[in-house]
Amino acid sequence: MRFRSSFFACASLLALAAGCDVPALDPVEPPEPPVEEPPPDPPFVAPQGLNALVGVDRVTLTWNAVAGATDYIVYRERADDDPVLAGVTADTSFTDRSLAVGVANSYGVAARDTAEVEGYRAELAGAVAGYYGIELDDGAVATRTPQVSVAPVAPAPVDVAAMGLGDSTEAALVAGPIPFTGSISWPLSGEDGPKTVHGVLYTERGVRTEVFSAETLLDRVAEIRAVDWCVFEGLDCVVPDTVFVDQADTVRFRVLTTETELQGTVTIQIGAFEEDPVPLTDIDGDGLYEGLFYAGLTEIRTTESTGQVVASLTDAVGNVATPALAADPIIVH
Repeated sequence: MRFRSSFFACASLLALAAGCDVPALDPVEPPEPPVEEPPPDPPFVAPQGLNALVGVDRVTLTWNAVAGATDYIVYRERADDDPVLAGVTADTSFTDRSLAVGVANSYGVAARDTAEVEGYRAELAGAVAGYYGIELDDGAVATRTPQVSVAPVAPAPVDVAAMGLGDSTEAALVAGPIPFTGSISWPLSGEDGPKTVHGVLYTERGVRTEVFSAETLLDRVAEIRAVDWCVFEGLDCVVPDTVFVDQADTVRFRVLTTETELQGTVTIQIGAFEEDPVPLTDIDGDGLYEGLFYAGLTEIRTTESTGQVVASLTDAVGNVATPALAADPIIVH
Protein backbone atom coordinates (compact mmCIF):
# COMPACT_ATOMS: atom_id res chain seq x y z
CA MET A 1 0.00 0.00 0.00
CA ARG A 2 2.84 2.37 0.68
CA PHE A 3 4.27 1.67 -2.79
CA ARG A 4 0.95 2.38 -4.53
CA SER A 5 0.45 5.70 -2.64
CA SER A 6 3.95 6.78 -3.64
CA PHE A 7 3.24 5.75 -7.21
CA PHE A 8 0.09 7.83 -7.48
CA ALA A 9 1.75 10.85 -5.85
CA CYS A 10 4.63 10.62 -8.34
CA ALA A 11 2.18 10.24 -11.21
CA SER A 12 0.40 13.39 -10.14
CA LEU A 13 3.66 15.31 -10.06
CA LEU A 14 4.62 14.04 -13.52
CA ALA A 15 1.22 15.05 -14.87
CA LEU A 16 1.61 18.56 -13.56
CA ALA A 17 5.06 18.76 -15.02
CA ALA A 18 3.75 17.63 -18.35
CA GLY A 19 0.96 20.28 -18.32
CA CYS A 20 -1.87 17.78 -17.91
CA ASP A 21 -5.12 18.82 -16.18
CA VAL A 22 -5.68 17.38 -12.79
CA PRO A 23 -9.31 17.36 -11.62
CA ALA A 24 -9.94 19.64 -8.57
CA LEU A 25 -11.16 18.15 -5.36
CA ASP A 26 -14.72 19.05 -4.27
CA PRO A 27 -14.76 21.64 -1.42
CA VAL A 28 -16.02 20.52 1.94
CA GLU A 29 -19.32 22.31 2.81
CA PRO A 30 -19.61 23.52 6.47
CA PRO A 31 -22.50 22.03 8.38
CA GLU A 32 -25.72 24.12 8.38
CA PRO A 33 -26.69 25.69 11.74
CA PRO A 34 -29.74 24.18 13.41
CA VAL A 35 -33.03 25.90 12.54
CA GLU A 36 -34.52 27.69 15.58
CA GLU A 37 -38.26 27.47 15.90
CA PRO A 38 -39.97 30.92 16.36
CA PRO A 39 -41.52 31.45 19.77
CA PRO A 40 -45.21 30.73 19.86
CA ASP A 41 -47.59 33.68 19.59
CA PRO A 42 -49.09 34.86 22.88
CA PRO A 43 -52.37 33.09 23.50
CA PHE A 44 -54.48 36.28 23.67
CA VAL A 45 -54.79 39.67 22.04
CA ALA A 46 -54.29 42.76 24.18
CA PRO A 47 -57.42 43.78 26.11
CA GLN A 48 -59.31 46.55 24.36
CA GLY A 49 -60.80 49.67 25.94
CA LEU A 50 -58.24 50.16 28.70
CA ASN A 51 -59.17 53.28 30.70
CA ALA A 52 -58.18 54.78 34.04
CA LEU A 53 -60.19 56.67 36.66
CA VAL A 54 -57.87 58.69 38.91
CA GLY A 55 -58.66 59.62 42.52
CA VAL A 56 -56.98 61.09 45.56
CA ASP A 57 -54.77 58.05 46.31
CA ARG A 58 -55.80 55.44 43.74
CA VAL A 59 -56.19 54.57 40.11
CA THR A 60 -59.01 52.30 38.93
CA LEU A 61 -58.43 50.52 35.61
CA THR A 62 -61.18 49.04 33.44
CA TRP A 63 -61.02 47.10 30.16
CA ASN A 64 -63.06 44.85 27.91
CA ALA A 65 -63.13 41.11 28.49
CA VAL A 66 -60.89 38.83 26.39
CA ALA A 67 -62.57 35.62 25.21
CA GLY A 68 -61.10 32.51 26.86
CA ALA A 69 -59.03 34.37 29.45
CA THR A 70 -58.74 32.84 32.91
CA ASP A 71 -57.60 36.04 34.60
CA TYR A 72 -55.67 39.27 33.98
CA ILE A 73 -52.28 40.41 35.21
CA VAL A 74 -51.65 44.11 35.85
CA TYR A 75 -48.23 45.79 35.80
CA ARG A 76 -47.31 49.26 37.07
CA GLU A 77 -44.34 51.31 35.88
CA ARG A 78 -42.99 54.64 37.10
CA ALA A 79 -40.47 56.92 35.43
CA ASP A 80 -37.38 54.90 34.48
CA ASP A 81 -38.18 51.94 36.75
CA ASP A 82 -38.94 48.50 35.39
CA PRO A 83 -42.55 47.34 35.45
CA VAL A 84 -43.64 45.69 38.69
CA LEU A 85 -46.57 43.43 39.40
CA ALA A 86 -49.52 45.48 40.65
CA GLY A 87 -51.95 42.59 40.93
CA VAL A 88 -53.94 39.77 39.34
CA THR A 89 -57.71 39.77 38.97
CA ALA A 90 -60.39 37.66 37.36
CA ASP A 91 -62.51 40.79 36.82
CA THR A 92 -62.24 43.38 34.06
CA SER A 93 -61.31 46.09 36.55
CA PHE A 94 -58.53 46.66 39.06
CA THR A 95 -57.93 49.37 41.66
CA ASP A 96 -54.35 50.27 42.51
CA ARG A 97 -54.48 51.79 45.99
CA SER A 98 -52.30 53.80 48.38
CA LEU A 99 -50.58 55.70 45.59
CA ALA A 100 -48.44 58.78 46.14
CA VAL A 101 -50.05 62.07 45.14
CA GLY A 102 -48.66 63.69 42.01
CA VAL A 103 -46.68 60.68 40.73
CA ALA A 104 -47.29 59.48 37.16
CA ASN A 105 -48.10 55.79 36.79
CA SER A 106 -48.12 53.74 33.59
CA TYR A 107 -49.97 50.44 33.41
CA GLY A 108 -49.96 47.27 31.34
CA VAL A 109 -52.77 44.70 31.38
CA ALA A 110 -52.60 41.22 29.80
CA ALA A 111 -54.97 38.25 29.74
CA ARG A 112 -53.69 34.86 30.96
CA ASP A 113 -54.69 31.26 30.36
CA THR A 114 -54.91 28.39 32.88
CA ALA A 115 -51.14 27.85 32.63
CA GLU A 116 -50.59 31.54 33.49
CA VAL A 117 -49.21 32.26 30.02
CA GLU A 118 -49.72 35.93 29.23
CA GLY A 119 -51.16 37.44 26.09
CA TYR A 120 -50.28 40.77 24.53
CA ARG A 121 -50.36 43.75 26.88
CA ALA A 122 -52.61 46.79 26.63
CA GLU A 123 -50.78 49.88 27.85
CA LEU A 124 -51.83 53.19 29.37
CA ALA A 125 -49.65 56.08 30.57
CA GLY A 126 -50.01 59.22 32.67
CA ALA A 127 -52.39 58.14 35.45
CA VAL A 128 -51.69 60.50 38.38
CA ALA A 129 -53.41 60.14 41.75
CA GLY A 130 -54.20 63.39 43.56
CA TYR A 131 -56.74 66.05 44.42
CA TYR A 132 -58.95 67.06 41.51
CA GLY A 133 -62.00 69.28 41.11
CA ILE A 134 -63.44 72.27 39.28
CA GLU A 135 -63.62 75.95 40.25
CA LEU A 136 -66.05 78.64 39.13
CA ASP A 137 -64.96 82.26 38.62
CA ASP A 138 -61.68 81.76 40.49
CA GLY A 139 -63.53 80.57 43.58
CA ALA A 140 -66.12 83.36 43.83
CA VAL A 141 -69.24 82.28 45.70
CA ALA A 142 -71.66 84.41 43.68
CA THR A 143 -72.03 86.09 40.30
CA ARG A 144 -74.25 88.74 38.75
CA THR A 145 -73.89 87.35 35.23
CA PRO A 146 -75.34 84.05 33.94
CA GLN A 147 -71.99 83.06 32.46
CA VAL A 148 -69.19 81.67 34.61
CA SER A 149 -65.64 80.60 33.86
CA VAL A 150 -64.78 77.01 34.75
CA ALA A 151 -61.20 75.95 35.51
CA PRO A 152 -59.82 72.58 36.64
CA VAL A 153 -58.14 71.80 39.93
CA ALA A 154 -55.43 69.16 39.49
CA PRO A 155 -52.05 68.05 40.92
CA ALA A 156 -49.09 70.12 39.72
CA PRO A 157 -47.66 67.67 37.12
CA VAL A 158 -51.02 67.11 35.42
CA ASP A 159 -52.03 68.97 32.28
CA VAL A 160 -55.79 68.86 31.83
CA ALA A 161 -56.58 68.37 28.16
CA ALA A 162 -60.37 68.71 28.24
CA MET A 163 -63.43 68.90 30.47
CA GLY A 164 -66.93 67.52 30.22
CA LEU A 165 -69.50 69.86 31.79
CA GLY A 166 -73.19 69.62 32.55
CA ASP A 167 -76.02 70.41 34.94
CA SER A 168 -75.86 66.89 36.40
CA THR A 169 -73.42 64.02 36.85
CA GLU A 170 -74.95 62.13 33.95
CA ALA A 171 -74.88 65.17 31.68
CA ALA A 172 -71.18 65.80 32.42
CA LEU A 173 -70.26 62.18 31.62
CA VAL A 174 -72.09 62.07 28.28
CA ALA A 175 -71.08 65.57 27.23
CA GLY A 176 -68.41 65.80 24.58
CA PRO A 177 -65.04 66.82 26.08
CA ILE A 178 -64.36 70.54 25.63
CA PRO A 179 -60.67 71.28 24.95
CA PHE A 180 -59.14 73.25 27.82
CA THR A 181 -56.77 76.10 26.97
CA GLY A 182 -57.02 78.31 30.03
CA SER A 183 -60.69 78.52 31.01
CA ILE A 184 -64.08 77.45 29.70
CA SER A 185 -67.15 79.68 29.74
CA TRP A 186 -70.33 77.96 30.92
CA PRO A 187 -73.92 79.33 30.97
CA LEU A 188 -76.09 79.20 34.08
CA SER A 189 -79.71 78.47 33.28
CA GLY A 190 -82.92 79.35 35.06
CA GLU A 191 -83.88 81.98 37.59
CA ASP A 192 -81.63 83.60 40.16
CA GLY A 193 -80.57 81.37 43.03
CA PRO A 194 -78.02 78.64 43.88
CA LYS A 195 -76.50 76.95 40.81
CA THR A 196 -74.40 73.79 40.50
CA VAL A 197 -72.03 72.93 37.66
CA HIS A 198 -70.79 69.34 37.28
CA GLY A 199 -67.52 68.53 35.55
CA VAL A 200 -65.18 65.67 34.68
CA LEU A 201 -61.50 66.19 33.76
CA TYR A 202 -59.68 64.38 30.97
CA THR A 203 -55.88 64.26 31.13
CA GLU A 204 -53.91 61.70 29.13
CA ARG A 205 -55.50 59.42 26.55
CA GLY A 206 -57.89 57.10 28.37
CA VAL A 207 -57.45 58.85 31.75
CA ARG A 208 -60.21 60.82 33.47
CA THR A 209 -61.43 61.83 36.92
CA GLU A 210 -64.73 61.19 38.62
CA VAL A 211 -67.42 63.87 38.29
CA PHE A 212 -67.02 66.87 40.57
CA SER A 213 -69.37 69.75 41.29
CA ALA A 214 -68.99 73.42 42.16
CA GLU A 215 -71.64 75.83 43.36
CA THR A 216 -72.28 79.51 42.91
CA LEU A 217 -75.13 81.93 43.53
CA LEU A 218 -76.65 83.64 40.52
CA ASP A 219 -77.88 87.04 41.74
CA ARG A 220 -78.82 89.64 39.12
CA VAL A 221 -81.17 91.84 41.14
CA ALA A 222 -80.99 93.74 44.43
CA GLU A 223 -84.24 95.04 45.87
CA ILE A 224 -85.36 96.89 48.98
CA ARG A 225 -88.84 95.75 49.96
CA ALA A 226 -89.56 97.89 53.01
CA VAL A 227 -88.03 100.54 55.30
CA ASP A 228 -89.22 101.47 58.78
CA TRP A 229 -87.96 102.99 61.99
CA CYS A 230 -88.99 103.30 65.60
CA VAL A 231 -87.85 104.95 68.86
CA PHE A 232 -86.88 102.93 71.93
CA GLU A 233 -88.95 103.52 75.04
CA GLY A 234 -87.53 101.19 77.64
CA LEU A 235 -87.58 97.70 76.16
CA ASP A 236 -90.16 98.61 73.56
CA CYS A 237 -89.53 100.20 70.22
CA VAL A 238 -92.48 102.28 69.09
CA VAL A 239 -93.34 104.64 66.30
CA PRO A 240 -94.25 107.89 68.07
CA ASP A 241 -97.57 109.58 67.43
CA THR A 242 -95.59 112.40 65.93
CA VAL A 243 -92.44 112.02 63.91
CA PHE A 244 -90.42 114.19 66.24
CA VAL A 245 -87.23 112.66 67.63
CA ASP A 246 -85.39 114.19 70.53
CA GLN A 247 -81.62 114.23 70.44
CA ALA A 248 -81.61 111.97 73.48
CA ASP A 249 -83.52 109.23 71.68
CA THR A 250 -82.23 105.99 70.19
CA VAL A 251 -83.74 105.13 66.84
CA ARG A 252 -83.82 101.66 65.31
CA PHE A 253 -83.93 101.32 61.55
CA ARG A 254 -85.01 98.19 59.70
CA VAL A 255 -84.64 97.50 55.99
CA LEU A 256 -86.13 94.39 54.42
CA THR A 257 -84.27 93.24 51.30
CA THR A 258 -84.13 90.33 48.87
CA GLU A 259 -80.59 89.47 50.01
CA THR A 260 -81.04 86.24 51.99
CA GLU A 261 -78.01 84.28 50.71
CA LEU A 262 -75.10 86.71 51.05
CA GLN A 263 -74.52 89.82 53.11
CA GLY A 264 -74.86 93.06 51.21
CA THR A 265 -74.19 96.64 52.32
CA VAL A 266 -77.22 98.52 53.62
CA THR A 267 -77.10 102.09 54.93
CA ILE A 268 -79.56 104.73 56.11
CA GLN A 269 -79.16 108.40 55.27
CA ILE A 270 -81.27 110.90 57.17
CA GLY A 271 -82.04 113.85 54.96
CA ALA A 272 -79.27 116.40 54.63
CA PHE A 273 -77.63 115.62 57.96
CA GLU A 274 -73.89 115.63 57.54
CA GLU A 275 -73.42 112.45 59.51
CA ASP A 276 -72.07 109.32 57.81
CA PRO A 277 -74.81 106.92 56.68
CA VAL A 278 -75.95 104.53 59.39
CA PRO A 279 -74.73 100.97 58.58
CA LEU A 280 -77.19 98.13 59.08
CA THR A 281 -76.51 94.43 59.64
CA ASP A 282 -78.44 91.29 58.71
CA ILE A 283 -78.12 89.37 61.97
CA ASP A 284 -80.24 86.33 61.15
CA GLY A 285 -79.45 85.98 57.46
CA ASP A 286 -83.08 86.53 56.50
CA GLY A 287 -82.60 89.71 54.48
CA LEU A 288 -83.78 92.00 57.31
CA TYR A 289 -81.08 94.56 58.12
CA GLU A 290 -81.15 96.47 61.39
CA GLY A 291 -79.16 99.32 62.87
CA LEU A 292 -79.29 102.00 65.58
CA PHE A 293 -79.02 105.77 65.39
CA TYR A 294 -78.04 107.49 68.63
CA ALA A 295 -79.47 110.93 68.21
CA GLY A 296 -77.78 112.25 71.35
CA LEU A 297 -74.31 111.54 69.97
CA THR A 298 -74.75 113.26 66.65
CA GLU A 299 -73.83 116.81 65.78
CA ILE A 300 -76.36 118.01 63.25
CA ARG A 301 -75.05 120.56 60.80
CA THR A 302 -78.01 121.40 58.64
CA THR A 303 -80.43 124.19 58.04
CA GLU A 304 -83.24 121.66 57.71
CA SER A 305 -84.95 120.02 60.62
CA THR A 306 -86.86 117.43 58.62
CA GLY A 307 -84.99 114.47 57.16
CA GLN A 308 -86.29 111.79 54.84
CA VAL A 309 -85.13 108.32 55.85
CA VAL A 310 -83.43 106.90 52.74
CA ALA A 311 -82.22 103.28 52.58
CA SER A 312 -79.52 102.19 50.12
CA LEU A 313 -78.42 98.67 49.21
CA THR A 314 -75.45 97.28 47.29
CA ASP A 315 -75.40 93.50 47.32
CA ALA A 316 -72.42 91.13 47.52
CA VAL A 317 -71.91 90.94 43.75
CA GLY A 318 -72.32 94.64 43.02
CA ASN A 319 -75.99 94.96 42.17
CA VAL A 320 -77.35 98.34 43.33
CA ALA A 321 -80.96 98.57 44.48
CA THR A 322 -83.20 101.55 43.86
CA PRO A 323 -83.08 103.65 47.07
CA ALA A 324 -86.22 103.43 49.17
CA LEU A 325 -87.88 105.87 51.60
CA ALA A 326 -89.45 105.18 54.97
CA ALA A 327 -93.11 106.16 55.22
CA ASP A 328 -92.33 108.88 57.77
CA PRO A 329 -89.44 111.36 57.80
CA ILE A 330 -87.50 112.12 60.96
CA ILE A 331 -87.80 115.57 62.49
CA VAL A 332 -85.09 116.25 65.04
CA HIS A 333 -85.82 119.02 67.50
